[in-house]
Amino acid sequence: MRSSVDRAVVVIPAYNEARAIGRVVGELRSWKVPVVVVDDGSTDDTVALAQRAGAVVLRNGGNKGKGAALIRGFRYALEQGRELILTFDGDGQHDPSLLPALLRAQEENQADVVVGRRRLSWKDMPPVRFATNRCMSAVVTWMGGKRIADTQCGLRLFRDEVVRRLLFGPRPKVVSRRYAFESELLIEACYHKFRVVEVPVTTIYDGEASSIRPFMDTVRFFKMMIRIMLRR
Repeated sequence: MRSSVDRAVVVIPAYNEARAIGRVVGELRSWKVPVVVVDDGSTDDTVALAQRAGAVVLRNGGNKGKGAALIRGFRYALEQGRELILTFDGDGQHDPSLLPALLRAQEENQADVVVGRRRLSWKDMPPVRFATNRCMSAVVTWMGGKRIADTQCGLRLFRDEVVRRLLFGPRPKVVSRRYAFESELLIEACYHKFRVVEVPVTTIYDGEASSIRPFMDTVRFFKMMIRIMLRR
């Protein structure tokens, strides 16, 4: 039986992440796991730095959104026969040394999805992110039918079956392509009774610029909610 590392791959959606992408990829590669960076139309040196650090780089053909980038990476991971797909952000917020903790949580709990759970405090994260996280986590918990303390953490692990059924099945359950994608995927994973567990993680805030567009992304989030409720 293959080890967790031999079954795993890391997918990083990236848009203008030259400041940290090389370090993030390099540290992840030190765990002997393949890293796939999906470039979402970067205009800086993200692609060159990611390749130099050892990542496979896929180009998304313009700025199509984080969800679209993740889907491209997920498809590639399945094509490569990888059973455990981890997602990290490319801006350096997620400590690459947390990779074994996610793999261990999956194995010990036989989990289908592992979600990073940050210490949520207005003292530890930017106020706007704290407020957004509280609201979104409450909504996702309600719609998915399972309490998740931190639904907005991008540090996650998915078993291949989750991705196949929810994204690439005959009737995909998740159709968002931008900001709402990660929330919709988590809602559907909980609603369809996949085993979801959380693992405590640290997050590094170091002056990175958020790519969230408050008005449009909020609109997209509520459209996603309405779409799910109408479908059910």
